[in-house]
Amino acid sequence: MTRKFDIEIIDYKKISSIQNAWNTQDYTAILELMENDDVAGMSDSDIKEMCLMALNDLEAEEAATIVLTYLLDGAVTAGKISQMAHQMPDDKLWEEFADPLFHERLFNAYELLREAFNGVFAKPTGVIMRLTIKAENELAQQQFKKSPKVSLVRILSKGLDDSSLLNRLYEEQIAGEHFEEAEGIIWKMTPLTNSGLQTEYEITSSQLWLEDLEGISPFKASIPADALEE
Repeated sequence: MTRKFDIEIIDYKKISSIQNAWNTQDYTAILELMENDDVAGMSDSDIKEMCLMALNDLEAEEAATIVLTYLLDGAVTAGKISQMAHQMPDDKLWEEFADPLFHERLFNAYELLREAFNGVFAKPTGVIMRLTIKAENELAQQQFKKSPKVSLVRILSKGLDDSSLLNRLYEEQIAGEHFEEAEGIIWKMTPLTNSGLQTEYEITSSQLWLEDLEGISPFKASIPADALEE
């Protein structure tokens, strides 16, 4: 048995930053890591400017270490953070890091460091898409809602060639029962409108996975019912 969906991509936009990825609390915490936390009475905009200037006062690799420590502390060892910081100016870690669950955080790190250094670091490449997904029936819609990111990645894979990176790298997960990596492939997923079996979503992801969906015609996707996570 399969669950069937109709998909139409309404808008496709390439991005190098995510709106509101950073806030005053983040800037203050990064300043604290640099032992520069005297921000009492300062406005939000001044705290941000102070953070950018403090990062810029450091060498690029040292600044990257500070930002990565804030984002990844406890999840990645200090030695690994140091190695990653050394790679950041030239490499695209938001695409190349082995675990996609870290990709969004690395994308945001590049955004902040590029703003602090007016370049120097590689420009991150992401995608915001608006699309409609229409389920064939209520059962398909219910299964989609149980695990929306997993279901969405599997559905979008049907709009890509079998030779695409997503289909080659995650062939087993797309066809199987478990797909933890989907949480790192779809960074944000916001329902915009709903009408019966059809829902419009805005999604944010890496261009690495979804580049070939730009300009694609509406398509259909069938997913085995037992491939959707319970």
